[in-house]
Amino acid sequence: MLDRLLDYGIVHERRPLEGVKNNRSGVRYYMDDFYLNFYFQVLRPMESKIRGNDNGQLFSTGVVKSKNGYYIPNFSGKAFELLIGDILRSGCADESRRTQNIFARLSLKKGSYEWGTYWKQGETQIDLVVAGLDDRELRIVETKWIGGAPSDTAAVASQVVSKLYDSGKWKSWHRSHYLVVSGKATESLRTKSAAQGVSVVSLADLF
Repeated sequence: MLDRLLDYGIVHERRPLEGVKNNRSGVRYYMDDFYLNFYFQVLRPMESKIRGNDNGQLFSTGVVKSKNGYYIPNFSGKAFELLIGDILRSGCADESRRTQNIFARLSLKKGSYEWGTYWKQGETQIDLVVAGLDDRELRIVETKWIGGAPSDTAAVASQVVSKLYDSGKWKSWHRSHYLVVSGKATESLRTKSAAQGVSVVSLADLF
């Protein structure tokens, strides 16, 4: 059944960038389709409430949890990460598709790169890792939905990046750290991040 879902493109296989064992140990599976994710994470758990919704304000009162924007728990953060990953995936093998500003911000307009994610048992997961094969630079990318992220996202990013790739293939590579946030990045966030060597990319910077 899993192989069939993979063939249909409904489920996608993710491997940590450094690889996994041949028996698929360590492989994770994601439903990258935005509609299916929204259905299973938001609509289906609320099916009975939706069918019995009399006041027409179910989403504004029961789903959207942020006063500052449309943040939906268990969905918005992952959807934003999938969006950034999808942009990086589309431009990975085709330079002509690197039209969004994020490629310029990450210095990926030219040259080859590999991209993926990183996790290790007992350690914090990294959302996205981009390895520039020409400049030998490892770009560590954390995505945060502002409406549901901790107030000090720069501190979160710096804690995470310190755990990545301390040996092996990437040991001698230069590293750069990026925090990609939805909405507008405040000057305070940019200043705090820069002090820790983290560059902030906002949604407005992407397009």
